[in-house]
Amino acid sequence: MLRGNDIKGRFKTFYETIKFENQVLWACIPCFTAERINMIIKIRLPQTLIPVSIVAITLLAAVLLFPAVNFASAEPGKPAPKKQKENHNRLINESSPYLLQHATNPIDWFPWGKEAFDKAKREDKPIFLSIGYSTCHWCHVMAHESFADNEVAGFLNKDFISIKVDREERPDIDHVYMTVTQALTGSGGWPMTIIMTPDKKPFYAGTYFPKNSRWGRPGLMELLPKIAEVWQNDRNKVNDSADRITRHVLLLGDSRPGSNLDRQILDQARAFFVQAYDSEHGGFGESPKFPSPHQLSFLLRRYHHTQNEQTLAMVEKTLTQMRLGDINDYAFMVWGLLELYQATFEIKYLKDAIELNQQMLSHFWDEEKGGLYMTADDSEKLLVRSKVIYDGAIPSGNSVAVFNLLRLGHMTGKADYLTKAERIIKSFSTEVELHPAGHCQLMVALEFALNPNYEVVIVGKPQKKDTMMMLVALGKPFLPEKVALFRPADLEAAAEVTRIAPFTLPMAAKNGRATAYVCREFACKLPTTRIDQMLENLRQN
Repeated sequence: MLRGNDIKGRFKTFYETIKFENQVLWACIPCFTAERINMIIKIRLPQTLIPVSIVAITLLAAVLLFPAVNFASAEPGKPAPKKQKENHNRLINESSPYLLQHATNPIDWFPWGKEAFDKAKREDKPIFLSIGYSTCHWCHVMAHESFADNEVAGFLNKDFISIKVDREERPDIDHVYMTVTQALTGSGGWPMTIIMTPDKKPFYAGTYFPKNSRWGRPGLMELLPKIAEVWQNDRNKVNDSADRITRHVLLLGDSRPGSNLDRQILDQARAFFVQAYDSEHGGFGESPKFPSPHQLSFLLRRYHHTQNEQTLAMVEKTLTQMRLGDINDYAFMVWGLLELYQATFEIKYLKDAIELNQQMLSHFWDEEKGGLYMTADDSEKLLVRSKVIYDGAIPSGNSVAVFNLLRLGHMTGKADYLTKAERIIKSFSTEVELHPAGHCQLMVALEFALNPNYEVVIVGKPQKKDTMMMLVALGKPFLPEKVALFRPADLEAAAEVTRIAPFTLPMAAKNGRATAYVCREFACKLPTTRIDQMLENLRQN
């Protein structure tokens, strides 16, 4: 079964243009060929999939690994000086930009894996775990100050097994040990530094450490020898500390399900953004600001239902400033496939979304308490099998999954999808109530769950003009609680759609013309062949 390192770089995000006659729909979506989709479904995805720019990675790797020779300094008529050959550690075999940045360190780095932990057990050494990411400022500072330093490398290579992890490649590992760091120090961030036993139990944690102690912050030159001494001479104390920390982290991960969330939580989330809004520069909070599409997606839905002009103005200003200034695991792939189906009505995308969603539920679902784990049931066992609901730079996988399940429930008529969506919401509701605005993608899903839903089925001949015009008209209004299906008029051609959504079986094209079937809140309007009547049926109170 393929995992992260085996299929890195095989997926990309780009803008795909989908044309319906004169209308062009733009959607930023995970996009991939049918061959790759089939590969995903047959061999399983890695735990997480965070789309990155292949061009950026290529350029970054080229700059880091093959700096240009300074030809300008060569004397005329003489060849440019030869670049001195660099020694590489085993990180040179990795594809992560962050790990490649450390491939020339004198430290004997290991990537996270069995080889490192087996060596630690065999040599009876503690693990020095360093977690960061390629654009982290203090990660670069620590890299140049300490990890490129031969003295620091000497201590680490002699007394520790050193492991380097890219948090963007392994957010599951990052989440577990960030919980440890926050519990032990009261704060967190990157670079993250963990000292742990060969069986992955932490007993010391922190963030940035200078080479030498300064301003009350311990330096690695003083810290590493002390930890090595305690490891050798007071092992019982180390093991007791590691066991206590592990038990504490396990308790932190043992969340208790709460009750259902209501509309009041949506207003609370909006109120937070009103208070945090930067009216001069757009966005929310103080610098630095990062694009958070799930926040804007939630606010657009709040505006749609409340018609509050201030809410829309915040979104417009933020997007304008972004233009001027310059999603975890299976759930994001399912989301992308559903968007592709809604834009193209090609049944293969819906079929793949359903199959991939089922694989996600089979391997990540918490049957006891509800919710989805960050790691599969057959993946590597970490200290804690985490579940996450809060949004970071990308939306929470659990929140994306709720949105997917709600849409699939209405598209297929299968109540089990809706039940699982409700269980996820309940399993995290206590945590969400403390800070609704930190869970914007779940707010998007709640907008769908708490407001009237529309199921629309268009029946017609795929290439006929009246069918195309009806599909184009259906896509124009912003109706975030709408799901749509296209059912070919021909019974044989409609076989796959009717198998997925049996309620479409008796639907037919009236008088051979494209026909719209609109249902709202489980009650259906009369079918119509008129586009204006279809749109009238879609108008909300």
